[in-house]
Amino acid sequence: MKRIIFFISILGLNLLPALQAISQQADKHYLHAGFNGIYAGVFQSAIDNHVNLKNISHTEIQTRSSADEKWKRGVKFTIPSIPEQFIKNYRNIESSFPDYGSRNDAALIKVWNLYKKYISNDSLQVRLFSFSIPIKLALGITLQMPVSQSGKYICRVVAYDNNKNVLVTSNEEMVTYPANVHTATLIYHQKKILANGMKLSWKVTENKYAGSYFTLFHQTTGKGKFTKVDFTRWINYRKEGAFVEFTDTLLQNAPYAKFYVVSYDAWFNKGFVSDTVIVSINNRQTFPMPQNFTVKTDDHTGIVKLSWHLSDPTVVRNVNIYRGQYFNQPFTRIASVDSKTTTYEDKNVKAGNKYYYFLQSTGFLNEKSLPTIKIYAYSKSDEKPFKPVNIIGKSIKGGVLLQWPHGNDFIKGYFVYRNNGYTDSLVEVSGFIPNTDTTLQFADTGKLLSPKWFYAYAIKSVSQNNVESDFSDTLKIRPSIKMPPPEPYGLEVLKKNDNVWIAWQNMLAHNNSVLGYKLRRVHIAENDTIILNKLISNQTNYFIDTTADITETYAYGLQTISVTEDISPIRWITYHGQLARPPAPLYPTILKDSDSLEITWSPVFDTGVKGYKVYGYKRGHKPMLAGTTKTDKTRLKISAPSPGLWFYYIESYNKKYASPHSDEVFIRIK
Repeated sequence: MKRIIFFISILGLNLLPALQAISQQADKHYLHAGFNGIYAGVFQSAIDNHVNLKNISHTEIQTRSSADEKWKRGVKFTIPSIPEQFIKNYRNIESSFPDYGSRNDAALIKVWNLYKKYISNDSLQVRLFSFSIPIKLALGITLQMPVSQSGKYICRVVAYDNNKNVLVTSNEEMVTYPANVHTATLIYHQKKILANGMKLSWKVTENKYAGSYFTLFHQTTGKGKFTKVDFTRWINYRKEGAFVEFTDTLLQNAPYAKFYVVSYDAWFNKGFVSDTVIVSINNRQTFPMPQNFTVKTDDHTGIVKLSWHLSDPTVVRNVNIYRGQYFNQPFTRIASVDSKTTTYEDKNVKAGNKYYYFLQSTGFLNEKSLPTIKIYAYSKSDEKPFKPVNIIGKSIKGGVLLQWPHGNDFIKGYFVYRNNGYTDSLVEVSGFIPNTDTTLQFADTGKLLSPKWFYAYAIKSVSQNNVESDFSDTLKIRPSIKMPPPEPYGLEVLKKNDNVWIAWQNMLAHNNSVLGYKLRRVHIAENDTIILNKLISNQTNYFIDTTADITETYAYGLQTISVTEDISPIRWITYHGQLARPPAPLYPTILKDSDSLEITWSPVFDTGVKGYKVYGYKRGHKPMLAGTTKTDKTRLKISAPSPGLWFYYIESYNKKYASPHSDEVFIRIK
């Protein structure tokens, strides 16, 4: 027992097979029923009887049916004396223990060296029992007797030396096959998503049985058989408890999987089986909702058609469809469809009714997305909508302004009708006016209007099902009162073809009282303001400023002018001048007369060029400015320099940049 205490104090509690060995040594049981047979702890029996392990040559398990019978010699095993025999033994049995995987020859040589070290040192011999079952069988540390029938077996272990002398015989033991086993019990703890799969852990709730092994089984997406995916012999001890951890890399992009764990004892007898848990295979903080949700009524059948899109259908189990008749009152689920379906037809609707809809997706573990926005639709109806009421008419210069309140949601829009001033026949003059604003309005500024006449106006409503109402009450008005124009918007400014272009929204399309536009320009550098155009036609929504210097910065202000010559507030937009590096002068020449040089070149055709600079230098010296000219002069006359070989080149320049220098010309001064 002293040896056992020393082992625990040195190695701690991490080697579970060693703990199992200690347990066996303490209660003196050397034979155990296990996977496909009875296992005998040969070396344990030898150590307990103070036999030198190096002297053991052969071992066997002997059996008999009763205490009166003679012992029958059973399974025999020769202890390997060389590593090649150990490796051969291992290769013969490794396929029977697939959970342990396969070791290459180099790894087995390392095991052999440890084995030789342990049996040569009494204080290290207990470490022999930390080897795995297939290693212990291949070395002869443990002996297996295959058993095919259930029952009770009387067995003992015998070890021999090279001369077939008996070294040790264990006490006989009654072994029941298969064994009634007890293993550690577990409950599911948590998951962790990995790049190549998932890490799962179970918490150990009871672990008074040493030597438990654990196997993980899974079933993806609730289909097919459960398959074994991982195996471990280790329990991880942390502050918060003891845990068994597995890694599953065989999930194949399934949205969820079912898992359970089976515990085995040290001899691979099946013990505790955990509850089956369902685990979502994603780390989503929010569940994906349906996107691009639309609702539309079929004009022919009256059926309301819904459509949507799922960004990731693989994680969605179904999409729930909810309907209500009022925006802020409870909705009822009317259907649930699978993730492959992206449309739904609501046939259970009443003609002329308004219905609100929203969608919500759910996952395989009942995760719920946020609800979509609520969208309404009207079912088909031949019923006429209410005609417009409370219409107000105002005379404006050049036309008439009509205003009336927003209709109910069943109304899609309106048409305005007018007579010619002296007959009762009404003609549509407005085009379709959507029922969008709180107050609807229409300005009639037709060229045929005359201040001599009172014009009769009437309005019709149009339902969502394109059914027109009766005419509203007729309103008679003569044009005369001014109306302020709308403020312009959508201004843009850009450089094009060396001019500045200013563009804006066509305001006439939004308000037919627009007569035109007024445009002004402010030169930012000089704080100079000019009016570019007092009245730009309402048929035009752009202006080309041909007088602007494209290298300068300007602010442009636009105002709308109404048919009553009222003017809107001003809208500003800024053009920032763009100045590029000018091109280099071409074709330089140089001529000499008695006491001077004349340098010429071709002009640079660039609107931003301010002039030219001529540089000269003597070989081995830095260039020096020889002279400058304005843009209209492309020649420079300078005094002849000192004797030697001289080089000259020209640069053009604008406000900010100088061009690359021209080709060089040279001349020798004597």
